[in-house]
Amino acid sequence: MDEFIKRYPNNDAKYALELNKNLVEDGQCRRGTGCLVNHSKNPNSKFSVDNINKRASLKALKTIRNDQEIFVNYGRYYKI
Repeated sequence: MDEFIKRYPNNDAKYALELNKNLVEDGQCRRGTGCLVNHSKNPNSKFSVDNINKRASLKALKTIRNDQEIFVNYGRYYKI
C-alpha cells in the first residue's frame, strides 16, 4: 500500500484493484486479461477477489461471443 500511495499520490490509478485495505494490485505494472475488461452498469461478467491467495478472477455471467466486449461493474466508487 505504501508503494501504491507513493506512485499515485492523487489516487488516480487507472488500473488498480484493491484486494484489501493493505494490498492493492496495480494493473499498470502487471498487465493481464483484466486490462481488457470495461465498466458497465449492466455487466456480462463479474470479478471476485481471493484475499488469501492474493488473486482476482473473472467469471462470465452469460455467453460472451468473440466480437463482444467484456464488462464488469467497477463498483459504486468508479467515476466516469
